[in-house]
Amino acid sequence: MQAKDIMTTSVITTSGDISVRDAANLMVKNKISALPVVDASGKLVGIVSEGDFLRQIQSPQERTKSWWLRMFQSAEDAASDYIKSHARFVHEVMTRKVLTVAESDTLSHIAAVLEKNRIKRVPVVRDGKLVGIVSRGNLMQAVAAQSDLTGPSTSDKEIRDAIMKELSEAVPNAHLVGVVVRDGVVTLMGSVDSQKERDAVAVAVENVLGYKSVENNIYVSTIAATAGWA
Repeated sequence: MQAKDIMTTSVITTSGDISVRDAANLMVKNKISALPVVDASGKLVGIVSEGDFLRQIQSPQERTKSWWLRMFQSAEDAASDYIKSHARFVHEVMTRKVLTVAESDTLSHIAAVLEKNRIKRVPVVRDGKLVGIVSRGNLMQAVAAQSDLTGPSTSDKEIRDAIMKELSEAVPNAHLVGVVVRDGVVTLMGSVDSQKERDAVAVAVENVLGYKSVENNIYVSTIAATAGWA
């Protein structure tokens, strides 16, 4: 699946010329926490979020830094703080360097962008123009709705082959994990170096359809943990 398959296309946007107050009211009215900012042609020029308005609602006492903190603040940072707390228009507080994705970007890529940059949503653009937005909620809906990629398995061999394929991605030493499937019952044997790897093996099996039950006999080896100690 790609961004175009899950993105929200009816995106509420704003222009940079509206007031901060009006933008805040628009966000509250529509129960959203961010607004893409576009120009007259639909080109994405920025984004404004709840965080950009926080300084506006602080009292003068809360905004005032102690004298010793001001000593270490550059003139540019001081000017930036003033703008954030006193700006009247969206274009003065919006983030101009906006992270974006393309319609053809995969869900795994989008998830990585959101996680790496600790953001909740990312605009989707085509030739610089906004065509949609993908949020964490969109990704969660996709995960819940997607069909199992492995597909239904009927024979023991098909089940084992599907599990081995998943294991090759789940753990680095998949060849050390023994997998036996008999009458739909999966038996796992062998050892791994950590509990996380053992959990990954279990998840790998869960991603395969067709088995009846699992007997997980994999144990966590203590050799790796104690190597080098007398």
